[in-house]
Amino acid sequence: MQLQPAFSKAHLNLGNAFRGLKDYERAQAEYSKALQLFPNYADAVFNLGILYLDADKIPNMDNTAKFNTAVNYFQRYKQMMASAGQSLSRDPVEQYVAEAQEGIKKEQRRIERQKNLEQRDKQRAAPKTPVPMAAPPPPGSAAPPSKP
Repeated sequence: MQLQPAFSKAHLNLGNAFRGLKDYERAQAEYSKALQLFPNYADAVFNLGILYLDADKIPNMDNTAKFNTAVNYFQRYKQMMASAGQSLSRDPVEQYVAEAQEGIKKEQRRIERQKNLEQRDKQRAAPKTPVPMAAPPPPGSAAPPSKP
C-alpha cells in the first residue's frame, strides 16, 4: 500500500483482513477506498455485501437495515456483473441474497415477539381493579324471595 496507494486490489485485500478481524468500520473504509479508486470494482461491492451480511453489529444500524444494505450491495454487484457480460451461474450471490432476506424475516419475527412480550408484561404489571360486589340490602328490608 505504501508503494502503490492507488492499487485498488490492495485496499480490497486489506478490507478483507479487517473484516476477518471483525473491525467492520475499517473494512468498510478500505472497500470504499477501493471503489473510490475503481468505481466499477464488482469485487469490492460484493465484499461490502458480505461485510453487512456477516457483521455481528454495525454501529448506528439495526439488524434489518444491516441485512437490507447487504441485499442492496448484492443487487448492485449482480447489475455490475451483468453489465460486464459476466455469468452468475456459478456465483454464490443468490445464496447470499437469500440468506440476507432470511435474516430480515428472522429479525422481523424477533421484533414482533419482543413487542408481544412487552405488551404481556405491561398487562401483568397493570394494577388489578377489584370487581365491585353487590351491596347488601339495607337493614330491615326484606330479602327478595329465592327461586326454587
